[in-house]
Amino acid sequence: MNLVINTSADPTNSLVVGLADNNTATLDPIFFGDVINVTAIFSNGLGDYADFSGRTNNVIKIGLGNPKTRSEFSSAIMSFSVNKYESQLNIDTTDLDNYLTADTADLFLEIQISYSNQNCVTLCQVPITIREQIIA
Repeated sequence: MNLVINTSADPTNSLVVGLADNNTATLDPIFFGDVINVTAIFSNGLGDYADFSGRTNNVIKIGLGNPKTRSEFSSAIMSFSVNKYESQLNIDTTDLDNYLTADTADLFLEIQISYSNQNCVTLCQVPITIREQIIA
């Protein structure tokens, strides 16, 4: 999963097409049971990288859950690697398995940054569909 986040935009509209393309993007469905490789690039909204890119004193976390119930089903810390952040999301957790009561579930993907001064900011929170898998 490749993500580009416009850090100048509202977090609910910050998933964009490219570093220099601020048109809103959407996420394809993901499947319960998978482990998803995630790459995120953070834009300043003007076609360049966000000012925090590569700074080691900030922590960027990605998570999957339901903000209405404040349920977090999977999360990970992202690691910086040459203008991008990378991580894996495990979509095979017991909590998520218990939550899925139909063939699909609508959840949210969220990315937050914790700055060195302990301020935490949500950079992205967008809907994503989880589908049950057929082959276990």
